[in-house]
Amino acid sequence: MLADILPAVLDYLRNDVDVTALVGTRVYGVEAPNEPPFDANGNLLRFVVVSPAGTGLGWYQRSDVPISSDRYEVRCYGPSHYEALRVYRAVHPALRQMSRHTRNGVQLFNAQQTGGPMSLRDPDAHWPFVLAYYTIVASEVAV
Repeated sequence: MLADILPAVLDYLRNDVDVTALVGTRVYGVEAPNEPPFDANGNLLRFVVVSPAGTGLGWYQRSDVPISSDRYEVRCYGPSHYEALRVYRAVHPALRQMSRHTRNGVQLFNAQQTGGPMSLRDPDAHWPFVLAYYTIVASEVAV
């Protein structure tokens, strides 16, 4: 069975000092929670959503090497575009500094930005966010 890389990436970001200083443990997989995080005044809190977004760098995709290079969409939310960009500016260096980290039994090797950043607004909820794409190289075998 293939190792589940997404929980390892979420755990990696939740344990980064700069990311947690801005979002706490509000790093979610695939989608934002049904009850979005708001403070006591009704302001949207900062948070991150990481979702699988297809295959990344093809040169890692060999049948005899148990390494994946999958692409992930990273959305950094905030109460304003500026605050969303602040979250991105914490997440980006955290992912770029990823180097042979083991999280949840998965060996994460590195991450390369492959798209973005783009400042956007959620079409349904109208929340500001910054969108970026990363290819994350990891072992497909649990360690």
